[in-house]
Amino acid sequence: MAKRKRFQPRPRNPITEARHKRDMWWQVYLPLLFGALVFIGLATWVMLSAFDSSMALNTSAFADAMTIMLLTALISVLLGGLVAVGAMIWGVMWLINWIPGNIRIVHDYLFLAVEYVTRWMQPVRKTALSANQRFDATANSLHALQEKVEQRLVRQSEDSLQ
Repeated sequence: MAKRKRFQPRPRNPITEARHKRDMWWQVYLPLLFGALVFIGLATWVMLSAFDSSMALNTSAFADAMTIMLLTALISVLLGGLVAVGAMIWGVMWLINWIPGNIRIVHDYLFLAVEYVTRWMQPVRKTALSANQRFDATANSLHALQEKVEQRLVRQSEDSLQ
């Protein structure tokens, strides 16, 4: 059995690889570093604000600062949800205004298609009706013939019995 060739990636372009690394620094690492510094700065400010001028621990200020930080995170999540609900409401309102006109267009095209099909089917319908009438006439003729044959057979059997 022949061995399958392993996939060999193409060699990377050094120019685009360098550009990618530079973009990765600006788009990923720098914002992470900035966010970490802001977080460390806020944490330091909260810790320092917890102490009053006599360097005694003021737990009330520390608790207030932590509550504000927790509420800020909660409010940002809730605000995102509120924006999403608002966008969905706007989308439904847009659909309510958009659907009736387009449904009317679809209805008109379907009505036009029904008219075309009805017009095209007229010859077929007439042919089918005439064929059906011919079939009925043939069936009636055969039925009448069958009755005549039965009557003749009955007469012959009566004559033979006498």
